Amino acid sequence: MKKINYSVEKMKLNIIKSDFVISKIDEMMIVCKDEEMFDKIVDDLSIQNNLNYKFCFNLYGETEEDVANIEKIMSNTMKESNYTIFSTAQKKLTFFIISGSLLFIGALLSIMLIISTAIIIYYKQISEAQEDVKRYQILSKIGMDKDDIKKIINTQVRMVFYLPILLAIVHSVFAFNTVKTISEVIGLDKSIYLVYSLIVIAIIATVIYTIIYKLSSRAYYRIVNAG
Repeated sequence: MKKINYSVEKMKLNIIKSDFVISKIDEMMIVCKDEEMFDKIVDDLSIQNNLNYKFCFNLYGETEEDVANIEKIMSNTMKESNYTIFSTAQKKLTFFIISGSLLFIGALLSIMLIISTAIIIYYKQISEAQEDVKRYQILSKIGMDKDDIKKIINTQVRMVFYLPILLAIVHSVFAFNTVKTISEVIGLDKSIYLVYSLIVIAIIATVIYTIIYKLSSRAYYRIVNAG
């Protein structure tokens, strides 16, 4: 048991570890043995005008539904008396709803941007194919067979599609610490979840780009071959 000296009092420290910590601010709770000690601490810290009172207690029931019903009854009762009641279950639920919503919105926007960018690249390649018809006709006339032309087209289109993904992954790696800091502010303090998210988004982007790359490469070859 550790101790600290506060004013003229010696206080014992009891460190409580928890797997679920919502607050990202360092806090210390002082348990006063009597009202006299409480008043002394309030005076020393000059917090007379910044006091709020909190009553903490445990609720027990045979099922989670029983506990939820008790919380609901108490919440309605407290509202009539200008008090607010919070439970650990409610805080956890609110926390997961907020973090889950942010994760969903971020993933949705990322996928939309990935798809829109891939479609833009697709139509750009189709436009370039129409402009390159004469160039590939010349290559065909000087003896280059269709397989070699197809390889050149695949290499050209593959570079255009996969280079943005590679750059995006590099940017994400360098921005990881910044994203981690922002996540910690809203309570997501486990870096492994960010790593999983980065890997999943990278896989989704690669799959989407691969599908559109295949379509673009075939369309490019058809246009050149038809010309």
